[in-house]
Amino acid sequence: PGETKEQMQETVDYAKSLGADWCVFNIATPLVGSEMYDQFINLGVIKDSEESWLNTVFDSRQFDTPEITARELNDFVYRANLECNFLNNPNKVSGQFKKAILIYQDIVSKYSFHVIAWHCMMECYRGLGDNVKVKQIKDTIENLIKTDKRAEDMFVKYGDMMS
Repeated sequence: PGETKEQMQETVDYAKSLGADWCVFNIATPLVGSEMYDQFINLGVIKDSEESWLNTVFDSRQFDTPEITARELNDFVYRANLECNFLNNPNKVSGQFKKAILIYQDIVSKYSFHVIAWHCMMECYRGLGDNVKVKQIKDTIENLIKTDKRAEDMFVKYGDMMS
């Protein structure tokens, strides 16, 4: 409670500075009986009710606070993931393209629509000078955006992060 968007960004910037292959960002969940739960009740952003307890989720925020809406926070955390783990992945940034490609290949093998992972992989192949692979992946991205609603949605929402 009370954390500002600027403080959230400081956390993301710190995570980027660590040089870790992968960072995980989570949204704090106010659990019944915790100090955070009581703080959010006192702020009036959640109610102390059985319905609140039953509807608790751990992978996203379901309520607004004075500092940030649930939608903004969920989007912020997802963008932090994309920024740290994909666009600024230390392997990609430091020129360890083959290692970065393995990470991105793992992602697209599970989430074939993930145009950001495809884009980052394309940048790695560009760094390796493999223009054939760059063209193949570019075509894959364009095809995904045309044929897969999830890819299109990701591109519309996060395409501003791609060069």
